[in-house]
Amino acid sequence: MSKTRAQLKMQAKERLQGNWAYAVGLYALPALTISAIVWGCVLIVFVLVASLAVAIDEEVAALIGAPLFILISLAMFVGSLTVIIGITLGFLDFFRGKRPTYTEAGTYLLKEGRFGKFFPTNLVMIIFIYLWSLLLVIPGIIKTYSYSMTNYILKDKLEKGESMTVTQAITESRQLMMGHKWEYFVLNLSFIGWAILANLTAGIGYLWLIPYIQTTTAAFYQNLIDNSAKDQINPALPAN
Repeated sequence: MSKTRAQLKMQAKERLQGNWAYAVGLYALPALTISAIVWGCVLIVFVLVASLAVAIDEEVAALIGAPLFILISLAMFVGSLTVIIGITLGFLDFFRGKRPTYTEAGTYLLKEGRFGKFFPTNLVMIIFIYLWSLLLVIPGIIKTYSYSMTNYILKDKLEKGESMTVTQAITESRQLMMGHKWEYFVLNLSFIGWAILANLTAGIGYLWLIPYIQTTTAAFYQNLIDNSAKDQINPALPAN
């Protein structure tokens, strides 16, 4: 039986009770680390280009600075995506009763060849969503919700030793979310009041809100796969 929105949020609160400090750290520390690295790289490029402009020539500095900026932008995108996915999957483990270290969560994709599975899958997913968004905004939003369980599915499949193609987890997410997209949209919408309060605290409140959302989303996914497994074991009887 599918859990209600209130039940999912209660499950998340129960898991977070007594674990708030850990959960805040699970979100904040890897995110702050990658932010520090990103801004450090930006600062290095800025200083290098400025030094070249003074020592050599502004045009030469611009020629050197442009490719450096592109390379660092790509590195920032890959690094940020890697850490964000790792944190998200860390909250799934947390909901299931584990406590991955902040380093384990932040570097999850960099071990056991996972990066070669997660990065292409997420790149294809981003392209799919972009292409759907070209039709109009609404199709892009719908597909975003359809594909929202992709990384959870990919994690579970890979940890079971199953081989996955680039699009397989995306397809399975679309199938899993069939009939549940509106339910997930309303669940996300239910956090809007907390988001307003978090903004009123100059964003500090997000340190607690994001772990709450991530844990609730993990509960939503777990509920989906539990119900899917029950449906496979006990399929509905055909009508007479």
